[in-house]
Amino acid sequence: SVSHAALAGLLHVARAGPAYAHALVVAGAVPRLARCLTRDSASCMIACDVLAAAVCHGHVQALIDGDLFTLLFSIIHATSATAVNAHVAYVVWRACLAADVGTCPAPTPARGPD
Repeated sequence: SVSHAALAGLLHVARAGPAYAHALVVAGAVPRLARCLTRDSASCMIACDVLAAAVCHGHVQALIDGDLFTLLFSIIHATSATAVNAHVAYVVWRACLAADVGTCPAPTPARGPD
């Protein structure tokens, strides 16, 4: 439960803006987050959200340097948990957006049926 609270704190920092996301990357958060991806499902999903926030602020190269895409794809192949796969795919999608246009737009909330 402590690691989940710490991950949630990192998520708030990563979402605070580009300077904060940069500080996390420079401080070495990416390799540590990689270890969280292989723990339990909740840790994996929160770590994915932190990574998605970081890549949207221009830190795709940090994931490449840390060989995280290989790890992310192996998680998708290894798990049948839909929620985990959705979070992992979200990181990859946001990284592709950021690599293409430089930054990601803010996520739009899901809409229910009209």
